[in-house]
This record gives sequence, structure tokens and C-alpha cells, in this order.
Amino acid sequence: MLQNSKRIGFLLLDNFSMIAFSNMVEVLRMANYVTEDNLYQWNVTGLDGHHSCASNGLQIQHTCVWSHLLNMDIVFICGGFQLYKNMTVRLKNFLYRLDQQKIALGGLCTGAYVLAKANLLNGFRASLHWENTLAAQEEFPLVQFTPHIFTIDANRFTCSGGLA
Repeated sequence: MLQNSKRIGFLLLDNFSMIAFSNMVEVLRMANYVTEDNLYQWNVTGLDGHHSCASNGLQIQHTCVWSHLLNMDIVFICGGFQLYKNMTVRLKNFLYRLDQQKIALGGLCTGAYVLAKANLLNGFRASLHWENTLAAQEEFPLVQFTPHIFTIDANRFTCSGGLA
């Protein structure tokens, strides 16, 4: 890998959206392929164990442990249908550590909800799956949820999921 490769981490939550995750990875893979360069390298981990189960039942094997994400340039939280169940004190503290180390944070699908729940989107614009936007706006008044399929605001990257 090149020294200049962007290091991307994925933290897959329980019942994450496979389409949101795979679409993101495919964009990175195709960028490497088209440029014939290793612009991006990525690692995947989850809440526990050695694999994460997507909402469609497929499992993704982890390529690293949480602490490895502290070496990334950006970490994407990939959510899914059980957004209210996934936030734990351990996860919240880890997300704070990533933020304190100036690692950019992203939310795929309902991953933005987890970032908002950790108060890491306060003062930022963000995108979230349309089914959750209205309730999230009421729950997190300091976050400006947009109707856009993706939003980039400073070092926060969020998308509404699915084909976004």
C-alpha cells in the first residue's frame, strides 16, 4: 500500500445495511482499480466477535479490532434497522476517542443516528435514512438533518443509506 493511501475503517452495527456497506466499499475498490493505484485501503470491524450480521442475514468477517480504527483517516459507522439498540456506553466512549484524535467520522444509513446519539453531529449538517429523519430532528435539535442523500460538513460524512 502507498503511504498516501486513505485509510478507511468501517464499524458495522448489528443488522447493518448490506447495500449501504457494499456500495461504499465498491466505490473505493473501483477507484483503486480505475486509477491502478491504492488510493484507499479499508478495514472492517463490528460490535463484538469476529463477524457482523447484516439485516439480510449475510455475515461479514472482521479484518481488525476496534483499536485498529484509531489509525484510520475516516471511520464510517454502518447502521441498519436496530438503531435504538446499538448505542452502548462502550461504543459512545470509543466514538469520542476517534473524534478526540481528529479522525473524520461518517454515518452510512442510520449510522448518522448513532453519531447524533453520541452528540458528535451537534452543530453539523447530516443526512439520515428518510424514515428516521423527522424523529431524529426532534430528538437531536442541535443537528441540522438535510433531505439530501449525502452530506459532507467539515470532517463529518453522512448518507441516507441504500443506493446513496
